[in-house]
Amino acid sequence: MPGGGPQDPQDPQDAIDPIDRAYRVGDAALEAPPPADRRRLIRALGTVQIVFGVLSGLTGLAMAAVGIAAVGSPLSFAVLLPIASAANLLLTGIGSVRLARWARRATLISAFVWVALIAGRTIQTFARFAGMPYERVMAGVIGLVMVTFGITLIAMYTRPSVRATFERAQAS
Repeated sequence: MPGGGPQDPQDPQDAIDPIDRAYRVGDAALEAPPPADRRRLIRALGTVQIVFGVLSGLTGLAMAAVGIAAVGSPLSFAVLLPIASAANLLLTGIGSVRLARWARRATLISAFVWVALIAGRTIQTFARFAGMPYERVMAGVIGLVMVTFGITLIAMYTRPSVRATFERAQAS
C-alpha cells in the first residue's frame, strides 16, 4: 500500500523491488492540480466595471443636460453611446461580482466590442482635433485607459482558472 502500509504478497504491485516502489508514479501524480480560485480577481474587475459604468452614466447625463440647455433635445448618438456603455458596464460588472453564469461570456463579448469601438473613437478624435493639443492628449489618455481595461478584461476572463471559478460558482 502507498504510504508505508502493510504489504500483500499476493499483490503484484507489492512484489516490486522496494526501491522501484518508492519511485513509482501514482495516479495522483498524473492528475492536473485544481485551478486556482479567482473569485477575488473577478469581483475586483467587476467592481471596476461598475465604477466605470457609473462614470459613463454620469457623463451621458451631463451631455444630455447640456444638449437640453443648448439645443432643446438631449437625444443624439453622442449621448446614447455613454448611456449604453454605462448600462453594459453596470450589467456585466454586477454579474461578475455575483459570479453569474452569463457574466463571463457577456464580459468577453463586451470587451472585444469595447476595444474596437474605443480604439476607433480615439483615432477619430485625433483626426477631429488636429489643431487642439489639449483635446488630443485627453482623448489619448482616456482612450488608452479604456482600451487597456478592455484588453485586461479579455486577458483575465479567458484564463482557464477564471473559467473554472465561474463553473464552480454555477455548480454550487
